[in-house]
Amino acid sequence: RGVLAQDELVPFLGTNTSNELLGSSGPQGAAWDAFFFYRHGLRHDLHCARCPQTSAMLDSLPLVRVREHAPETLYSVLGPGTHILPHRGVTNTRLVTHLPLIVPPDCALRVGGETHVWQHGRCVTFDD
Repeated sequence: RGVLAQDELVPFLGTNTSNELLGSSGPQGAAWDAFFFYRHGLRHDLHCARCPQTSAMLDSLPLVRVREHAPETLYSVLGPGTHILPHRGVTNTRLVTHLPLIVPPDCALRVGGETHVWQHGRCVTFDD
């Protein structure tokens, strides 16, 4: 939770935030932020140092290494009321895994017509 209080989050979609991927059901605009451990295959050493247990766990995994593409590991933070709209991933050569750490009420992920209600500490893996 300490990471959430810091100014180290960046827009997940970068500066080219697209309304095509995000929607909002609340009074606030949609927001999808990130705290990257790896982005486009590059390690963010300061972020890894800030979260040594997460970093050690990631370092122990057989993550794929593709120059300028992978791994991509992060804490993903959605603002209240934010919805990620239906879309396809950027490649068909990866699986995506989400491990929810903070789960507000009424949160779910819909993939391929199947709804996965978020459960704290329970992974959902899919091909996007």
